[in-house]
Amino acid sequence: MAKEDIRLVLVDDDLDACESLSELLREDGYSVRFATNAKDAVTAVHEYQPVCALVDLGLPDLDGVELSKRLRASYGPDLVLIAVN
Repeated sequence: MAKEDIRLVLVDDDLDACESLSELLREDGYSVRFATNAKDAVTAVHEYQPVCALVDLGLPDLDGVELSKRLRASYGPDLVLIAVN
């Protein structure tokens, strides 16, 4: 699988961090979307169908652990979840 076929979703309430990391990952050939809150993250994962979501543990609208539990319940083990602090 080519890197450009690997879709990632970044979830972090720090917009600068999302933009910076997204840019680095895109430069390395990955396809990236990001969300700055849990609600938008759920939408992004649903619409984009990533293989991996990097989830900040301290989100403003929902704890990152709870978001991860909800994503796991909806998408099962096919979605790789990585906690970011």
